[in-house]
Amino acid sequence: MKTILITGGTGLIGQVLTQKLTALGHRVKILGRAENLQASIPVYAWDIARKQIDGRAFEEVEIIIHLAGANISEGRWTEKRKREIIESRTQSTQMLYDYLSTHTHCVKHILCSSAIGIYGDRGDEWLSTDSAPGNGFLAEVCIKWEKALHLFDQLPVALTINRLGIVLSKNGGAFQPIQQSIQGPFGAILGSGKQYISWIEIHDLANLFLFQIDHAIAGTYHGVAGQLTFASLIQKIQKAKFRYFGLLMPVPALILKWILGEKSRIVLDSQRCALSLPKGFDCQLDIDTFIQNTV
Repeated sequence: MKTILITGGTGLIGQVLTQKLTALGHRVKILGRAENLQASIPVYAWDIARKQIDGRAFEEVEIIIHLAGANISEGRWTEKRKREIIESRTQSTQMLYDYLSTHTHCVKHILCSSAIGIYGDRGDEWLSTDSAPGNGFLAEVCIKWEKALHLFDQLPVALTINRLGIVLSKNGGAFQPIQQSIQGPFGAILGSGKQYISWIEIHDLANLFLFQIDHAIAGTYHGVAGQLTFASLIQKIQKAKFRYFGLLMPVPALILKWILGEKSRIVLDSQRCALSLPKGFDCQLDIDTFIQNTV
C-alpha cells in the first residue's frame, strides 16, 4: 500500500484515479482549495495565489499525481483568463517543487499531466513525443507547463509526463457536447472535419497512471489510445444513435473563429499522435465500443 497525493483530485480524471487507487488499497490525499480533513479522502488546502500550502499533505506520501490546472474550455480567452490558465499550471508546479526542495519528504515518483496541444495545429502529420512543439496559445501553455514540470528533474525523484489527448468519459468532458450537437439526422462538422482527434477513454487513462506507478516508469508519453478525424467521429456517433450515417452540416472555421475567437483552436487544431505507451501496457477500450456504450 502506498500513500498518494493528488493535485486536481476533484476533477474528472482525479475522481476516477481516486476510486481505482482506494479500491486497490492505497491511501489517497488531495490538495485542493478548501480543506476537508474529515472526508473519506482528506483534502488539504493550498492557495496558489498566496503561495500557501499545508505541509501535512506530504506526510508519508511516496507518490504525487499532479493534475492541477484551470480548465481551458471555461470562459472566454481574455488576456486575464489566458494568464490564469498558464499560471495555474506553472505556479502550482513551482509551489510543489519549492516545498519538496526545502523539506524532508518520502516522495519517490511524480506523475504529471500535460497535453498534446503542445504540438499546435499539425494537420495529418504523425507526431511522436520527440516532435517539435507547435505554435499558438495551447502550445504556449504546454511548453511553459512542461518547462515548469522539469524542475522536478533537480530532485531525487522519478518524473513521468503524460501528454493527454481528448479524454472520453460518460460523465463529462469533451464527448458530451460533441454528442449533443447531433440532432436527428444532422451532425455538425466543425471546420473542415479533417482535423485529427487523438483520444483515450478515461478508465484506460487512469490505468495508465496506475501502471506507471506500479512499474516506477519515468519519461514522457502520449496519453492516447487512438486517433481519427472529427468527421469520422461524428459519423460513428450518428451510426450508433440512428443506425445510419446522417447529413453532415459544415460549420466553417471562420464562423467558429468569429464566435469563439482564439478559443476555436480547441476544436480546429489537428494532432495525429502516434501511440506512445509504456512497454507492457495496452488500452482496453476502442472508440466504437465506447460510443456504443455511451450514446
